[in-house]
Amino acid sequence: MNGHFHSGVTMKKKILFISFTTIIVFAAVWFFAFRQGTSDDQTLQKIKVSRGTITDKALAVGTIEPENEISVKSKISGVVRRIFVEPGTYVRAGESLLEVKPDPTPLELADAKRQVELEEVQFKALQQEKVRQVSLKEKGLTSEKEYEEFLRQYNDRDLRVKIAKEKLALIESGKVFIGTTEIESIVKAPISGFLLNKAVEVGDPVIPLTSFQEGTVLMKMAAMENLLFKGTVDEIDVGKLK
Repeated sequence: MNGHFHSGVTMKKKILFISFTTIIVFAAVWFFAFRQGTSDDQTLQKIKVSRGTITDKALAVGTIEPENEISVKSKISGVVRRIFVEPGTYVRAGESLLEVKPDPTPLELADAKRQVELEEVQFKALQQEKVRQVSLKEKGLTSEKEYEEFLRQYNDRDLRVKIAKEKLALIESGKVFIGTTEIESIVKAPISGFLLNKAVEVGDPVIPLTSFQEGTVLMKMAAMENLLFKGTVDEIDVGKLK
């Protein structure tokens, strides 16, 4: 009996020891878990949630160009003799851009000289006739209508002589005054702005701007005040643009 009693006591001690050990282990695990959680809470930064805007960007490839471009042209024909400015230069209205040297063919030059001579011969004959017409009018031997018709012919021939001489001067020197307007071989800037590009080089032929033809584009200018973007965007990003 004593043996059975001794065994029961031993079993109870084992159970108490195991229970006590398990409690200690659970307590230790709980302690370390609580301590780690408290440490993480202290190191994490807290941020206040607020409403914002999400921006989705699209990539576009292109160039920035001026809204308005001015084509520079010459009023006389010939070849480019000198170029005074290069692309990218800012010039003011009226400043010299390039020089066009008249380059008439021998036939054109000879024809212009011959036309001057012809007009001068005919006008000289009318000058002599004018003396006679004035004398007849003073004597009352011609009507007012006839005299006015003669004066019209006289003035018309005088104008033709001037035009022929102006044409010859323009062909020979590239500079002439027509009334109060000066026409010269120096092409000047029509506006103040930047020179975008030049379409000719020294020695290139130049066709003049007239009412019958557009003429050669020598250079292009722009004030660069209003600019436009011209480019391409991927089809996927088209819907993102506004």
